[in-house]
Amino acid sequence: MRLFTIFMTLSIAFGVTKANSQISVKPWEIHEGTEGVLKHKNSIHGDPNAYKFAKTPTVKDPGWKLAPKDAKGDVSMKRASVILCREEIDFTYFQTIVNIPANTTVTDFKVSYDNADDGARIYLFNSKFPNGTFDPKSDLVGKHANFASTNLKDLVAPGENRIVIVQFDDCADNNSINGIRVSVNGKEVTPLAQATVKNDPSGGVTIFEHINFGGRKCTFGVGSYDITGTEYNDIISSIKVLSGWKVTIYEHWKYTGTKVEVTSDVNDLNSLKFNDKMSSLVVERVSSSVTTSGVNIAKGKQCRASSVNFGGVASRAVDGNTNGQYGSNSCTHTNDEKDPWWEIDLGAVYDVSSIKIWNRIDDCCWNRLQGFYVMGYETSITSCSTSAEYQYKGNSYSFTSASQSSISIEGNKRCRYIRVFIPGNVKILSLAEVEIFGQLAKVQTATTTSIATPTATSLPDKFKVLAFSVHEGKKEQDKYWFAINNGGSRVSILSTSKLVGGSKWLEIQRVDLGNNIFAFKVLNAGADMYLVARDNKEVHIEKAATVPEGAKFKTVTPLTSAKGANENNYRSFESVKFSGHYLRHAGYVLFVHPNDKSELFKQDASWLIEKM
Repeated sequence: MRLFTIFMTLSIAFGVTKANSQISVKPWEIHEGTEGVLKHKNSIHGDPNAYKFAKTPTVKDPGWKLAPKDAKGDVSMKRASVILCREEIDFTYFQTIVNIPANTTVTDFKVSYDNADDGARIYLFNSKFPNGTFDPKSDLVGKHANFASTNLKDLVAPGENRIVIVQFDDCADNNSINGIRVSVNGKEVTPLAQATVKNDPSGGVTIFEHINFGGRKCTFGVGSYDITGTEYNDIISSIKVLSGWKVTIYEHWKYTGTKVEVTSDVNDLNSLKFNDKMSSLVVERVSSSVTTSGVNIAKGKQCRASSVNFGGVASRAVDGNTNGQYGSNSCTHTNDEKDPWWEIDLGAVYDVSSIKIWNRIDDCCWNRLQGFYVMGYETSITSCSTSAEYQYKGNSYSFTSASQSSISIEGNKRCRYIRVFIPGNVKILSLAEVEIFGQLAKVQTATTTSIATPTATSLPDKFKVLAFSVHEGKKEQDKYWFAINNGGSRVSILSTSKLVGGSKWLEIQRVDLGNNIFAFKVLNAGADMYLVARDNKEVHIEKAATVPEGAKFKTVTPLTSAKGANENNYRSFESVKFSGHYLRHAGYVLFVHPNDKSELFKQDASWLIEKM
């Protein structure tokens, strides 16, 4: 499909009544459809016969998400086309809801586009037409500028009017949309605020897109949050709740509809009949302290350090002795090095409520503990980071004098591993003691059994990757593997019969980057070559001296629930640069795309790993 700009204007002219101020428009949403690329030979661009293949998602389908916007606030979507010109079609859907008060008279209702192709049809769903209706005279056929529909006033009704625009791509190029507006009597009606939710790492409640705490996530502190106009509306499948916290989740916006109180982790909201239903939530702190009778849970636990010098072993920080004089044999000591660190394994996941750091107090050395960070993780890590997501509380800390023997840090974070480190070159880390307070995390599990989230290190060191959907999914009789075609840079999936010319299957080496993040390094395409997701979401092989951001992925449980013959060797991969986007093939070419939760997407984003 040729690059295009669709500029949609909903012009709604009403009789002059006081009800005009009550007309509301919800933010536009986008759905990439569940059909995938379909074979259809169009007689013309925008052929109306193509709509018979469309499967319009329901209003509450979990694949709906907020339509992206440009810097001006207009709807702006651009993605690469994966079709053959005039031989295939690919549907994209857009929806909004216009609420028309009962005492408002509609005299004109139109949808207009500016510079659009290839095809677009406007459907309306309301009390008059619960199964939807459209005017074929308002279909966009082929490329047009300043296209306007007929007057659709006879198709609207008082109350909610769901507008669905079914747009399809039938020529290979980019697929784009820009600008959606609602106007009443010549004046634009601003959609309900497209709210954003600020992640609060110090909060006690975290919501997740997928079961088993996967996908997009956001952490909340005490407060009330209406997430209707955000990317998290109606997509949440699991929740983590720290001890001493409570969240009440609501089915509808403004804290209405069915509600459920949650006080511990829920790894699958299906167990509460609340999967993909949350539109608002209220977070409370129900106790001011979650410590276990003041017991130091760090004492005697296993710990380690980046290095050891002058006999200052890591275990000295958990021996129960807070004496800061080095001569008392109670302080740790690293080498003079870059980013020195000390780490403890609590042995299980705890809801940590406070951490107390005791410093070395010798006149010579107390000031070494400057600008240090305290980080908390649920899984073991291999590298240091100051990412706000993993900071226990706040930013860096510093001791100000030898008389200041300790710093207490109050917070709420779920951790098994606590790391203290000083970023920078030529640093020495010494600790007299680290005391940690909290209680074991409680997890409410669903009645169904689920597979634990795999880690990056569970991947073989060297491997090849097979597509599930064309193997176990039986879309094809042959096996299709990660490959490059005829020496190009685009990554595809190819079968044995497709390996012609310069085509080759890719041999991958896992490059661990810490915190379950890794990169696909290609061994048989030249030196320092990586699989990289570009800004247009296409996946290419690129040469790089250091790992590019687009090359970083997380290993997650396979999205498909279908059982393959090698079930334990399947994985899905989430992009770090494009959160919530997963490595998948579409038209046998690799992309990173957001999960629309269709079975087609889940299968196309699930991969079999074969050790080399």
